[in-house]
Amino acid sequence: MTVKRNLCRLFGICLALLLAVLACSSNREGQSNGVVSSVADLDALIDTTTRGTAVDYTHLGSPTEAREVADAIIRGTLVDIRPGVRVVEAGSEPDPRLDGVQAGSSYYVAYVIEVIEVLSTNGGVVVPDRIEVQVLANTRASAAQLATLNTRPEVIAALDLATSGELGGVSLKAGDGSSIDSTFFPYTDLFWLDDGTGPRAPYLSSFEELAPGWGDIDTLADLRNSLQP
Repeated sequence: MTVKRNLCRLFGICLALLLAVLACSSNREGQSNGVVSSVADLDALIDTTTRGTAVDYTHLGSPTEAREVADAIIRGTLVDIRPGVRVVEAGSEPDPRLDGVQAGSSYYVAYVIEVIEVLSTNGGVVVPDRIEVQVLANTRASAAQLATLNTRPEVIAALDLATSGELGGVSLKAGDGSSIDSTFFPYTDLFWLDDGTGPRAPYLSSFEELAPGWGDIDTLADLRNSLQP
C-alpha cells in the first residue's frame, strides 16, 4: 500500500526535522510546546500539529484510484486528539535530544474520528464507529493541547490499515512504548477537514494540489460526490 511504503521513507526526513524543531522551539518564549493558543481554531490545530514536519508521497490520481487502493474511505467528525503511535525502526535506541522519543522513530498524534459514513473499503477491512487516524506531528505538539484547538470539523479521509507485521523492519508502538497490532494512516492528499470555514488539509493548501484526474473539487461535498461509485 502507498501509505505503508511511504512510512518507511519518512524516517530520514522526520528525524532531521524533529531535531531542528527542538532546537528552534527552545528559543521561543511562550511556545515551548508549539501551541500558541488554547482557543478552538482549525488553522491553528493543523499548523500546530504539522509545524516542522514534511512528507514525501505519491498522488492519488483520481477518485477511482482512491477507491481501488485505499483500505477504507470514510466521512466523519473529528471528536478528539490523543497521543499517537511511534513507528520505530528495529534496533533503534532512545535519543535524549528527542526528549525520550526513540531515535529512528516518527512521532504521531491520533486524530479520533467518529465515523458517519463509510464510502468504500477493500480487503475485507471493517471500519469501527470510532477510529484513530495517525497524523505525523511536531514532537512539541502535545495531544492534550491540540485537543483544545479542535473545532469538531467534518472529515473525509482515505486510509490504510497498517499492522506491525507488514511494515518491514519497523514496529508500531503506543506512546507508553507498548506494542499495538494495527492502526489507520491517512493518504496525504485525501485527508480533508472543514468546520464551515473552508476545507483544510495537513499537508496540502487547496484542492488545486490534487491530481488532474480529480476534476473540479471546491468543497467536501464535491469530494464526497466524486468518491461515489
